[in-house]
Amino acid sequence: MPAAEAGPVEARFLDPGWASAWAQALPGLLDLLDLLDLLDDPEPPIRRATADVLGACADPGESVLPGLLRRWEAEEDPATRLELVLSLGRAALRAPTGRHGAEAFDLLSR
Repeated sequence: MPAAEAGPVEARFLDPGWASAWAQALPGLLDLLDLLDLLDDPEPPIRRATADVLGACADPGESVLPGLLRRWEAEEDPATRLELVLSLGRAALRAPTGRHGAEAFDLLSR
């Protein structure tokens, strides 16, 4: 099952070890995404998929909001901007949001 599907499905359909496995893998995934600069990839589908994963992960918003907000400022592709809005909305609801939480809510309220 893709990582993005774990959020919307009922817990009874997930492997009991999913949440802990994802929590353990997420820091490495975030480091890898940052290392590869996938939010800055020249291909919009790659940027959209990266934003989707960051929005769907269960990590607190404070770890993913900076990258999503940075990408929002530079993004010109309309479909990718839509994915960024959706991902920012999901990430902004995952406390703690850190110092970027207010910025995300301000952007989303506009």
